[in-house]
Amino acid sequence: MSEKDRTVGKWVALALISLLVSLSAISLPAGPAVAADGDPLINEFVFNHDGTDTHEFIEVFGAPDTDYSAYTLLEIEGDSSGAGVVDGVFPVGTTDGNGFWTTGFLNNEIENGTVTLLLVEGFTGSLGDDLDADNDGVLDTMPWTRIVDDVAVHDGGSSDHTYAAVTLTRGFDGVSYTPGGASRIPNGTDTDAVADWMRNDFHGAGLPGFTGTPEPGEALNTPGAVNEEAVPSGPGITPIHDIQYTEDPSGDSPYVGQTVTTRGVVTAFFYDGRNRRFFIQDGTGPWSGLFLYNPDGFLNVGDLVEVTGEVSEYYGLTEIAFGEATVLSSGNPLPDPAVLPTGEVSQEQWESVLVRVENVTVTEPDLGYGEWLVDDGSGGVRVDDLGTYSYAPNAGDLLDFVQGPLYYSYGHFKIEPRDDGDIGIAPPLVSICEIQGSGFTSPYEGQTVRTQGVVFADFDQTSKRGFFIQFENCDGDPATSDGIFVYKRNRDDVVSVGDLVEVRGTVQEYYDLTEISTYVSNITVLSEGNPLPEPVDLNPPFDDDAARAYLESLEGMYVKMDDATVVGPTSRYDETWVVRSDLGLDRVFQDDPAGTGEVVGVDDSGLFEITPEAKVGDRVLGLLGPLDYTYGAYKMQLVAEPTLLPAPDPPKYGDVDGDGDVDLDDLAVIHQHLGETVPPAPESADLNGDGRITGRDIAAFLRLLRQVWVKPMEFTVATFNLENLFDTVDEPEKDDPVLSAEDYELKLDKLAEAIHDELGEPTIIGVQEAENLTVLADLAARPEIEAEYGAVLVDGPDGRGIDVGLLYRTDRVTVLGYEARQGCTTLVDGFGPDGNRDPRNPVNEITCDSDGDGVLDGNRLFSRPPLVVHLQVRYAIPRWGSAQPHTWRHRRSQELWVIVSHFKSKGGDTPEVEYTLPRRIEQAQFVAGLVQEIQAADPKAAIIVLGDLNDYLDSEPLTVLTSAGLEDLLLDVGKPERYTYIYQGRSGVLDHLLITPNLRRGFVGVTPLHINADYPNVYADVADTARRSSDHDPVVARFRIKR
Repeated sequence: MSEKDRTVGKWVALALISLLVSLSAISLPAGPAVAADGDPLINEFVFNHDGTDTHEFIEVFGAPDTDYSAYTLLEIEGDSSGAGVVDGVFPVGTTDGNGFWTTGFLNNEIENGTVTLLLVEGFTGSLGDDLDADNDGVLDTMPWTRIVDDVAVHDGGSSDHTYAAVTLTRGFDGVSYTPGGASRIPNGTDTDAVADWMRNDFHGAGLPGFTGTPEPGEALNTPGAVNEEAVPSGPGITPIHDIQYTEDPSGDSPYVGQTVTTRGVVTAFFYDGRNRRFFIQDGTGPWSGLFLYNPDGFLNVGDLVEVTGEVSEYYGLTEIAFGEATVLSSGNPLPDPAVLPTGEVSQEQWESVLVRVENVTVTEPDLGYGEWLVDDGSGGVRVDDLGTYSYAPNAGDLLDFVQGPLYYSYGHFKIEPRDDGDIGIAPPLVSICEIQGSGFTSPYEGQTVRTQGVVFADFDQTSKRGFFIQFENCDGDPATSDGIFVYKRNRDDVVSVGDLVEVRGTVQEYYDLTEISTYVSNITVLSEGNPLPEPVDLNPPFDDDAARAYLESLEGMYVKMDDATVVGPTSRYDETWVVRSDLGLDRVFQDDPAGTGEVVGVDDSGLFEITPEAKVGDRVLGLLGPLDYTYGAYKMQLVAEPTLLPAPDPPKYGDVDGDGDVDLDDLAVIHQHLGETVPPAPESADLNGDGRITGRDIAAFLRLLRQVWVKPMEFTVATFNLENLFDTVDEPEKDDPVLSAEDYELKLDKLAEAIHDELGEPTIIGVQEAENLTVLADLAARPEIEAEYGAVLVDGPDGRGIDVGLLYRTDRVTVLGYEARQGCTTLVDGFGPDGNRDPRNPVNEITCDSDGDGVLDGNRLFSRPPLVVHLQVRYAIPRWGSAQPHTWRHRRSQELWVIVSHFKSKGGDTPEVEYTLPRRIEQAQFVAGLVQEIQAADPKAAIIVLGDLNDYLDSEPLTVLTSAGLEDLLLDVGKPERYTYIYQGRSGVLDHLLITPNLRRGFVGVTPLHINADYPNVYADVADTARRSSDHDPVVARFRIKR
């Protein structure tokens, strides 16, 4: 179902309601209108305002004192690959005596980018649901009975989507920036049109604590109250909108012959030595302009004037002639012109309004009397010469824009440029390699250009919404790319592979991808069936800087990799990471001294993708397509179907019966097949690989069992990032995903499989990303887990509600005490629980005292404060039992301190700046201080620091910890196995186990269990396997209790 189709019912319903109201002659009381069908409306919203967004809100308007609990407000993400995800769920309550209900003020809960608000009835979905899984701009899933109202904001992102019948764009009212909020003016107006809405004052006029800068054409912020314009017309004032607005086919004003007083800002003045012509405007949008002929008074552009006079129609032009004008103020900003297609300009609603047409061609240079015609492909509009400009039109001239007030005379609407600044002359033809330049950003960024190239990849109908062109051997300079991506703002399919095209549009760096943004009307096919450029065989160098320069020089070009090896599995975003197979690499390590530049991504936004999803070690043949740049990395978009050659995936060694773990059941299977050959005996029973099941296989299994089983005097400690273990309940004031019962069951099943089958039910498990104590209790109660576990967790201030915690075996561990420890920092980085999450414009609320002087001067250091747990670990009763229980009555034990940590992620960093690093360094310093605090009280204390520290072995935060005397056990792991996480094809250690030196004597060994990082995301949906139970590999270490 298309977005248009799904709103038809709403429009039909509104039309029928309007008809019924008129037939019944219903008389409504004075004051705000109420929806005739009894449905509430989205009446006002604020997503973004000046400073930190502490006063976001959404207002619903309906009948007074009415229970609207059957309705739900949904915030739908619209930005790029996240489009369609339900980012906010706000159940509607009961309106007050005036018919208003609001969410209350929200603090940074609503996105500032492209967002859709839906008011729906009968919502059955959940927060986090992806309603547009293929990101094509059409909702695939609609978990509601009907949409009651909708409105969207679009910030201009080229791959963004909205899902509403009404979308407020940057220029919806002629103002160039994205609206942060908007109100229905008049209050409750609903015609399913953009004109129903007026942007709110971005600087907060009307909000508590804000002075604001209200201007004409803006609304006040009025949560829970009647919407009103920021600069009201005043008593006795007739708004320009009312003077101009008409539904009469003649276009005549309903005020013709009446004397009125109105106000507006002077936008243009033309004088020919005899006639003085002024245009004034009140705000922006249709019906907002008015023509003044020879007013009484001296006026200048920018004056706010009050004019009194008789409204007349001068040959179809609504005007006030010879009116009395009073200047109220001077130097006022002019309203932004309404940007319109040329074919939509000549309408009564735009008469006397500042308008602008862009990327136009002069089609008729001389219509007589100084008039000429321009067209952007949607139909022509006249341009006149009341103003003074030097440009002389010629047929075929390309102009960036033409703007001015829209005049009407001699039966035609005409744009009247005021001066040379109102006519933008198109630049000359520029080659693709000139646009790309030799650096990482285009020297033409922000400029309108024309260029030519051959289409070699047509992604019109994919989420890319555009195509790649290349001009082969453009300048012979290997440092400049010969290709570029063309983003189409509208989706018409106008090109085919092999077309030589000329494109006219604006050069932009879209998240560092150089592209041309344009409309289909600015794309001209010069010829068809041209040969495609020869694809470049990708071979980036290892050195990171050199590789980035190499790949940038090929950005947008046709490239290939005939034989590739997967070094990063297919992710949840359908990205796979590869290197050339002839390099002989089966893994790339993050800390490779030679660099990691040889890794290239393969994405899914082209015509094909790698299927089935790939694991590390697989080979892929026939990768072919343009080299794109998205989310900070270079990636191929495919134009041909590749071939996947899966690497061998042998069963787990020793798991003879295939149930996932290694135990005596497997030994029984070996005994069952003694003396048999393979086949018919199972290959998994042939542990020594000689093709027969013999006593040697039994001996090999017993050796393995001794290695796997924990001895009575040993204990094991694991760290495991559980990756978003959320429950089925929405936690108030947290942006927590709410899982369905089925998804929650699957998540618990996979984690339990990992703990039982792979980790061997460790004595102690430090966990990260658990929502609360309940989810840990539910995990511990899973039937797959045989041991009894207790749990410790302290809720923290993380915005999503994830915390660190500890699971411990109750048969071996006694918890002596625990606490979560919070730090205070003076960093202003936008991170932490008190940050605005914008490192480029950081703000951190002052919430704590950093130096103990009693004055609040800092912000909380941790979103997930470290959990300090004091434990006593006892000898285990042998798994074969004991005939003399008194022997184990007084088992040996050891006290242990465990500090479970989860440092700030790298989210927010760029390839150039590690914005997040200073906070992780301070977090490491704080944890090192906790270790020293424990040691000060007990110099012999045995301490383990573990968790997802979100940084690598050679990083500054880890250096802080090791400099404090801690030893990182992951350094004991051989290089081929030393990784717990794979990011964009680079394997590294993010999950750490650090110990004080006094634990080294009892240290037996440490193992990262590679059950997650190497495998594609598809396994996350497969039950009865530990694979991809998380995106991190768990790590388990074994110790002997000291004697």
